[in-house]
Amino acid sequence: MDDPVPAPESPRRGESAGTQNERTSLAWSRTALSVVVTAAIVSRLAVESIGPIALVSVAAAVPVSIALVLGSRRRYRRRMDWTERAPLRIRDGRFEFAVAAVTVLMILVLAAAVVS
Repeated sequence: MDDPVPAPESPRRGESAGTQNERTSLAWSRTALSVVVTAAIVSRLAVESIGPIALVSVAAAVPVSIALVLGSRRRYRRRMDWTERAPLRIRDGRFEFAVAAVTVLMILVLAAAVVS
């Protein structure tokens, strides 16, 4: 899992060198915001049916979202540091797994509210 990834190719014509990294970082920020907002909505809808246990989705979503934002910012800064040409490491999928796990948790909370 620690195999180095080669340095990025030069940008396409008409595209600046940092545009792709910036778009990726912004996409992860939007994903993190969406996870928190969705968890809050699901909890709000489910709290009347199943009680305070519905808040577990928000409790799980907030730290995952914070980790997503911080991780994407760190990766963006590392990629934009043109003075350091060290190859990137292949990501192990922890962020993606955490988002998927929180999504499944929200679905379970919502399903429990519907069944109740």
